[in-house]
Amino acid sequence: MARRKCELGLWLACCSLGASGGVVPAPLYAETRTAADLTPEAVGKAIDAAEDGDIVQLPAGTAVWSKRGWHTGHSPRVKAITIRGAGIDKTIITVDKSKSGNAYFELEGVEGKPFRVTGITLDGSLHPDEASWGALMSIGGTCKNFRIDHCKFKNSDVMLMIDGGGDRGTYGLVDHCCFDGRLSHGGCLQPICYSGPGAPNYRKPLTLGTAQAMYFEDNEVNLRGAVATGDNPFIVAINAARVVIRHNKIVNAEIEIYGPGQRKYGCQTSEIYDNQFATVDGGRPGGFIFIAAGAAIVFDNTVTGATYDCRVIQLTNHRAFMEMPPWGKADGKNPLDGNRIPAGQVGAGYPCFGQVGWATNVDGVFKPSPCYAWNNTFNGAKVLMAVGGNDPNQAAQIKEGRDFFNGKPPAEYYTPYVYPHPLQHGWEALMKCAAGFAGAKPKVHRGLPYAQPGSELQTLDVYAPAEGENLPVVVWIHGGGWHRGDKSEMDKKPQAMVDKGFVFVSVNYRLFPAVTIKQIAADVAKAIRWTREHIREYGGDPSAIVVMGHSAGAQLAALVCTDDRYLKAEGIPLSAIKACVPVDGDSYDLPMQLKAVEEGPAASYALAFGDPTKLKKLPTITILAKGKRAASIRIKFGDEALQKDLSAVTHVAKGKNIPPFLVLHVADHPETKAQSQRLVKALVEAGVPATAYPAAGKNHTTINADLGLPDDGPTREILTFLGDVLNRQQSAGGSP
Repeated sequence: MARRKCELGLWLACCSLGASGGVVPAPLYAETRTAADLTPEAVGKAIDAAEDGDIVQLPAGTAVWSKRGWHTGHSPRVKAITIRGAGIDKTIITVDKSKSGNAYFELEGVEGKPFRVTGITLDGSLHPDEASWGALMSIGGTCKNFRIDHCKFKNSDVMLMIDGGGDRGTYGLVDHCCFDGRLSHGGCLQPICYSGPGAPNYRKPLTLGTAQAMYFEDNEVNLRGAVATGDNPFIVAINAARVVIRHNKIVNAEIEIYGPGQRKYGCQTSEIYDNQFATVDGGRPGGFIFIAAGAAIVFDNTVTGATYDCRVIQLTNHRAFMEMPPWGKADGKNPLDGNRIPAGQVGAGYPCFGQVGWATNVDGVFKPSPCYAWNNTFNGAKVLMAVGGNDPNQAAQIKEGRDFFNGKPPAEYYTPYVYPHPLQHGWEALMKCAAGFAGAKPKVHRGLPYAQPGSELQTLDVYAPAEGENLPVVVWIHGGGWHRGDKSEMDKKPQAMVDKGFVFVSVNYRLFPAVTIKQIAADVAKAIRWTREHIREYGGDPSAIVVMGHSAGAQLAALVCTDDRYLKAEGIPLSAIKACVPVDGDSYDLPMQLKAVEEGPAASYALAFGDPTKLKKLPTITILAKGKRAASIRIKFGDEALQKDLSAVTHVAKGKNIPPFLVLHVADHPETKAQSQRLVKALVEAGVPATAYPAAGKNHTTINADLGLPDDGPTREILTFLGDVLNRQQSAGGSP
């Protein structure tokens, strides 16, 4: 039986990419809408008529667009569609006018609506002499999985502009495209410019080695003739961008990772590896890789040629020696900076806001995130990462062994994401899911006992797709304060997860006070053991189990995934769990919870938001009488020693094979926010990948009940997280 495929890239769809134009045969579930011709009006009409899952076919031929072309600003934002030309140099759109800020092919994406453009050539050769900073194609909006592939971009100062502005930003994949520059209208070429979302990224944990970045892979850039000399970057990354640049061929061009300036933040993270740089036909770029901000991972790049001016991976902090509006200069007095080196001393201002080796700054708290470089060569010789220029302040602010290293990073700091990117091979399945075609009801197997002998509560339900095998498995633990709740109260979760290619297991457990919390956790471990032993019978993969739970279930999930005694009692190693997703729990650190309850609302808000005076500014929450709640905690969890033993944070330690965590919580709930942050902090300090996700606009009920809805933010976050985790397992050679 063929393995089922899914939106996350866990399913690897059988997608055939044509060598010349990346043409994908139309799947049976999609309708193809062919544009009558290549005029902007005909293209726009076909796109407007398309539904989610459709293909918009552009005919072969050449069209000259003499005015601003089709763009989604004239209609609803782009849907989940594929815009497909006849192939590179077969469908050609040439533009002969340009103004700054305009783009001829403009796409505004929407989160949850993946789109693709393939098999088109965009040519700026007929531009007048003015600069063309508007680009040939522009992408904006909030889509997190668009794809631009097998396209050619020619002769425009900016060929592809991707603007991830706004709180959520946009990212996806650009692959197998050609960027051909022989002609400049403005003095230099920047084929690709990617701008991140700015400030919001500085308040989020780093996502190195995950899908949460803009990917550029398997592309070719060739700058020739008059534009082959000088600073002509293939890619410019700016404004808290997170980029991955890998497996590209780069001729007569360089990569520039921008620092703060031009009223934008600097790039936040850059992963640059397995690229081939070369100079031909007299090309003389300024260098090959320039990094002026954030955390950079640079490895396995090869450089050949004799005309590069700079022959190191150069690190720079422009704010060390010049004003960069609006950020100013790093002089030890600028409140934006860490200022550990005070004014008047060499290196004043260190650590500087946005500088190399310091990629995050959460509410003024700087966190080191060093750069690493290894196994890069120039004409066969080793290439080092080094500080550029001779400015003493810059040299004091960027130091080897502290802010950057010429060597490999620890494995817990960085592991590359799966290559090729899952979007290269899973597009048809992704579009099928986006179009809502994966909606068959799951097969439900209810009341399966997992303990012998056992009570009627020691049972579980399995929701499985009608077909498929070796599918990843979600084990869900219901909430209810440990004394109520039922495995049947699942809302949309089982259907949604089965649609995405999972087997879903909903677990019942014995309830307090008939049993202790420890015995409840032991029940969860027994259910996981049963799942490992039997899930193949329902199409699941026993080596790809994810544990999730809400409220009390969140506490149980976190505990079983950190305190390995429960699983060991069932003969299961902790490494058998591939990920853990606790949802809005308030009991990961029980002594901390008890203190917050006893000291009242102000203490809860102080723990969550850092300042009890913010109590007046924040939404009102309902808190039970503190005496009653404190008594309830003590009745259920015992004395302080037992409370600590039942707290997940107690058991977090390095080297235990604790799985990656995504910890969801209501954004403005003080207790669950504080507890989630506490758990994530402990995990990260132990080298465990962990992220807290604040769910805006939710309460304790809706954050659970809405999971599985199409436009639900926490659902998207979970799917992205699981896609990253399980793709890593796949790239490591395991299942799935």
